[in-house]
Amino acid sequence: MIESSPTPQEAQAALAEASSKAAQVRRADREFSWFLLIVAALYVAVGAIFSVAGRRGSPLALVMLALVVIGFVVGVVWIFMRLRAYSRGGFLFYMFAIAGFNVWNAIVVGVSIGTRYWASTQPTYHLAVSVSIGVIPLILAAILIRRR
Repeated sequence: MIESSPTPQEAQAALAEASSKAAQVRRADREFSWFLLIVAALYVAVGAIFSVAGRRGSPLALVMLALVVIGFVVGVVWIFMRLRAYSRGGFLFYMFAIAGFNVWNAIVVGVSIGTRYWASTQPTYHLAVSVSIGVIPLILAAILIRRR
């Protein structure tokens, strides 16, 4: 079978369509920033609940925690339903952002425990301060994904 070469107009149209599809995939990669922001919101909300509830906890804190987790699941499912396609680079950036958050968070927790910043004699708002510092990589990664 003999294949014919596309005309210049057909080739130009195919390149334009490929460029359009690539732009759509790059826009879809921005949805990962919403995943990161939802994880950050969950992290901050849980830290705030534990900071306010105190060391002994309360039934209201458990209800609030359940509502936050339900909201997290609903948000992730909603974004997942919107995510049609994504690039390998966008997914890798997202995964490295989550890994970076875990490393940073381990450092923050380690320093907080090692310096007795979280000791039982310290106020409970110290947890909220550590959470505020720990969430920084998630917010930065969400901003960077939006700018890609």
